[in-house]
Amino acid sequence: MPVKTKQGRKRWFNVYEDTIVFQGDFAGLSLVIDITSEVRHKKFIKVLKEINHLLIESYSEGELFDKVVKTLVKVLELKGAWIGEVDELTKKVKPILYYPETLSFINRLDPYLFSLENQTLSFYKAFHEKRINIIPDVEKYHHPKEVSEILKALNVRSVCSVPIMKGKRVSYILVLWADEPNFFTEEYFELLEELKNNLSFALKKIDLFLRIQIFNDFIKQSGDMLIIADVDGKLEYLNPVAFHELEFEEDPFEVNIFKLLGITSEEINQVLKGLNTIKKIISLSSTKKRSFLEIKLTLVKFADYKKVIILGKNLTKEIIFEIEKQKMLTQDLLTGLLNYQGFAQKTTDLLQVVKEGILVLLDIYNFSYINHFYGLEAGDKVLTTVAQRLKESFPNALISRPVGDSFSLFLIDYEKKDVYNLIKKIQEIFTLPIEVKQGKRGFLEFQGGIVFYPEDGSSFIEIWRKANVLLSEVKKKGPNIIEIFNPYVEKHVENIFFVENLVKKAIQEHLFVFYYQPYFTSDLEVAGLEALVRIKADGKVFNPGDFIDYLENSPYLKDFEEISIDKNLETLVKIQKPVSINISSKSLETMHIFEILSKKVDLLKNIPCCLGIEITEHALATNLEKANKLLRMLKFYRINISIDDFGTGYSSLHYLKDLPIDFIKIDQSFVRDFLRDKKTFFILETIIKLAKKLNIKTIAEGVENKEQFEVLKELGCDYFQGFLFAKPMPEEECFEYLKKFKKPNL
Repeated sequence: MPVKTKQGRKRWFNVYEDTIVFQGDFAGLSLVIDITSEVRHKKFIKVLKEINHLLIESYSEGELFDKVVKTLVKVLELKGAWIGEVDELTKKVKPILYYPETLSFINRLDPYLFSLENQTLSFYKAFHEKRINIIPDVEKYHHPKEVSEILKALNVRSVCSVPIMKGKRVSYILVLWADEPNFFTEEYFELLEELKNNLSFALKKIDLFLRIQIFNDFIKQSGDMLIIADVDGKLEYLNPVAFHELEFEEDPFEVNIFKLLGITSEEINQVLKGLNTIKKIISLSSTKKRSFLEIKLTLVKFADYKKVIILGKNLTKEIIFEIEKQKMLTQDLLTGLLNYQGFAQKTTDLLQVVKEGILVLLDIYNFSYINHFYGLEAGDKVLTTVAQRLKESFPNALISRPVGDSFSLFLIDYEKKDVYNLIKKIQEIFTLPIEVKQGKRGFLEFQGGIVFYPEDGSSFIEIWRKANVLLSEVKKKGPNIIEIFNPYVEKHVENIFFVENLVKKAIQEHLFVFYYQPYFTSDLEVAGLEALVRIKADGKVFNPGDFIDYLENSPYLKDFEEISIDKNLETLVKIQKPVSINISSKSLETMHIFEILSKKVDLLKNIPCCLGIEITEHALATNLEKANKLLRMLKFYRINISIDDFGTGYSSLHYLKDLPIDFIKIDQSFVRDFLRDKKTFFILETIIKLAKKLNIKTIAEGVENKEQFEVLKELGCDYFQGFLFAKPMPEEECFEYLKKFKKPNL
């Protein structure tokens, strides 16, 4: 029977009573045996048995913890129990489950009471030492005041904290509360330790179960094949994807999977010896379809067992797409001919095996006229007709439509002496009437260039470049002309190659330098600088006229303009005056300039004065609406915008009215002539007055004498630039000039 001692401890006794004769009289005999240890031991054993059953039945941590806590409280007759999850980031224990429900207040307690850094808390040692911690009598233990009050209110007299491990880490802590002191005695420590180990094992089992479930679901739902076979190729498992992809005509488990997949005995031996993982792409054909599979064979060993794992992926769509992509990359979709990439690749390959050949580049003259008057469909029809004629006339040639209305041929069955017959054949193709539209026939005109391999070049790139330069020269001469590469063109090509190499070298070796020409106020103070690019290479200085045309049409333009902006922002900060740079219209069209400026927003917003960008009238004239948008985007970066060479052919009152322009640079041709030509004078006067009305500043370029300066000043021109004041100067010379600046003595 249970008895409670004065100290509040429960004891269990067996009591035996009988009547005996004692000293001649009948007397009662009571025999009391303390069985507390045995009872508690049985209860712990019962708990462990029930928990072991729970380990088998539970498939989630929440389910397991819920049942374990309730079992412990009910069987051991505890005041309560709760489980907390360890948060290593905050170094706290977060209660996740408790029993009975009267312990719900735990979730509302100050988080400080669950700190893993508070050494007075019962679970501190359990976490840090990873072992069970017992407080035999809470009244003799120095808990925080709030904890002591809670335990006293609940009549909790002893506490046990059990760390629950995941691997080597304490993930949870189980806290048990009993209503009597010394409830968790050392004699039960082994049973508590077993409880700890069982719970840790259960977490490991649940984690493994979840992983297996996830893996099984993945295998079933995955788009990839999974096959398991023995070392002889006999199937032991295949997932639904593998079953679907392989389309077995008989029982799959009667099939040798190695033979079906075309795996050689040599490959199998490599896998079985553990020498290699085999990865290959195979093609499988059936009456219904043909498919491409990527398979990977790996050996898995476990004890004495060896299994071959085959992972597979259907690559049919990818391979078909790749074939089509290659076709698109190398073939012109309209005509079925090669495009430039395909032509370049095949010609390059051919040059490895042939001794000589002829490259012909052809262009339909005024083809845009056909598109404009008859429509794009008619233009496409003309192109396909010409392509068909070329294929029929030159069946052994490589033929391409590299771009637009151009065609190229590479022939190996013509010798140089046959070039006249080649030209006649090309002329016949273009002089035959062609149906432009239903019921409408016309005649085409063409232009062409012929280059010989290896006489004119030893590589495809070389002969292709020369053919293009030759065709450019032919286009200047008119229609129905086809020319053979000659010394004049050779010299022109050499110059192009020289400029190309010069620009490339300047980019790679930082050979761009800037000269600066000041512009002045009417009081002859320096108002700002214009940056003028040069290339300094091999002891020479190359002016823009030597390379700017190539640079503006080259892939190096973006790199150059980034160099220009970086360098001239640096100069601006150094001299504390505005600096203007020239920008190509192509940079605006391709948005390269905005890509560059966006990297320098912070600097642009904090510099002492604005960076200036000079744009030619031609860049604005092509598309006024687009130009307006682009220039307004530039203003976002605190950029001053100047119209360069104003009045040289594209001037429009519309862009003066609509565009956010800060400066007009009056072209030097006006400045040179206005004193001796009345019409030029009146135009110049009108420009200056109009700019004043529109709040646009004017800069006169090319001022060379005092009389020009005085009259321009009288007309109201704002700024002046020219040799009268200062010539363009190298960077250091310009800095020295500004440092020791004296007003020009006119």
